[in-house]
Amino acid sequence: MKKYLNKVNFKYIVPLITVFIFAISCEDSNLRDGIREVTFKPTATSTLVNVGSTITYIDSSVNVSSRAWSFDGGSISSSDQEIVDVIYNEAGIFGTELEVTSNDGTTTSNIFNVEIFPRVTSEFNASANAAQIGSVISFSNVSQNTASAFEDLEAERDDSFFWEFEGGVPSTSSEKDPVVQYPNTGVFDVKLTVWRRAPLDSMVTVKTDFVNIVDVEVISPAEVNLVDLGSKIAITYGTALASIDASKFDLLVDDAPAGFTIAVDGTDPNTYLLTLDTPITEGQTIVLNYVGGGDFAATGELLAPIVDLAVTNSVVNLFVKGDFEGVTTNEYDVNNGFLGSNAADISADLVDGVGADGSRALVFTATAATAGSRRTLFGDKNNADVQLIEPIEQGADYLVKALIKYTGTVPEQVRFSMVGFTFDNVIVNAPFDISGLVEGEWLEVEASFTAPGNNKPQSYALPNVTVGAGASTVSWDNVKVYKK
Repeated sequence: MKKYLNKVNFKYIVPLITVFIFAISCEDSNLRDGIREVTFKPTATSTLVNVGSTITYIDSSVNVSSRAWSFDGGSISSSDQEIVDVIYNEAGIFGTELEVTSNDGTTTSNIFNVEIFPRVTSEFNASANAAQIGSVISFSNVSQNTASAFEDLEAERDDSFFWEFEGGVPSTSSEKDPVVQYPNTGVFDVKLTVWRRAPLDSMVTVKTDFVNIVDVEVISPAEVNLVDLGSKIAITYGTALASIDASKFDLLVDDAPAGFTIAVDGTDPNTYLLTLDTPITEGQTIVLNYVGGGDFAATGELLAPIVDLAVTNSVVNLFVKGDFEGVTTNEYDVNNGFLGSNAADISADLVDGVGADGSRALVFTATAATAGSRRTLFGDKNNADVQLIEPIEQGADYLVKALIKYTGTVPEQVRFSMVGFTFDNVIVNAPFDISGLVEGEWLEVEASFTAPGNNKPQSYALPNVTVGAGASTVSWDNVKVYKK
């Protein structure tokens, strides 16, 4: 390492410490400067430094009556001293001005720039922190602010990075992103040294016990599924698992980081459950990463990394026409809802402009109904697809969501029902919780049901309402059915 550093210091370092003369005079300067006295002479130890560095300014002008320095971006903004130390704590290009008043009353001034570079940062990651003996690991250099100020120096860079891999082959590298093989078991350090030539800067990062090479089987998940209506992600392996740190995982929902907790499933020791802070909704994208890092199954296998795994979004509305848009009364049989007590006392229609978002809604209307009157609406008149819900799995659990609003008498019950196509198996009834209904206001309600064992893959939705005595309306909108 010492030999390497000497090479960098003596072969490449730009002699930036040379004192610069920024400006000779406000007058034109050319070869005449060599045959006349220079009376205006501001200098600085450097005009190219790192954040946190000090530049010393010196005014060597002659016949000075007074002087005024101005420093943009510096630790002080002005000075009248001959020699001034200024610290720069922010990166950028800043102007420095000196105005000198001579003994004869004339003034001379000039503005010049100093460039302050951010400090070099040395950082890296790896394709895996744990691997089976003989594995190859790719290292990614994510260091920042390594570019030199001078393009000619930048073009000849071949040793700005120096890696040291304990236990690896090769053991050292000057590549930006090297690939290293580990032929023996053990826990190994990785070291990265980064240099920048102009302005000169360096940083060393050592990650202790960064690579764990083992002589055991490496396993990947058998399946990864979104479960519990988008509230959890199940990562299932072929063997029993041990507890794991959530920081080893990275979850992106619609390309944004998502919060979660993780634990071994209490009912399945082969599965990790990621419980999301915010459940997934329909149409969102989900990408899962597990960086690895010495995590083992309870039975001793090493967990392999998971890289950019797209998790299927299973939050899908099975009731496509539940918003009642694009459906006509000729298709949605509003005049044939005969099931229920005193069903004739309640009419139903698809009404434009009264939905939750000003669109269409399904409206049940009772003008002078007897309490307990109920009407169930069918959608099988001319278009079997209108109220079709599919696929429905026998024995599976489902959640129904809908927006409900009433006027007049409070409804006794608002219920989602379902029957298998073609009406030859049992009807499922799922009453909504409508205890929070406020007259004239839309309320999102929910109901759950389990599909019967003899249920068919295609089923009909059967919205139905039981009204109170007197006049009322009950409106439905945005009905959605999800498999849990």
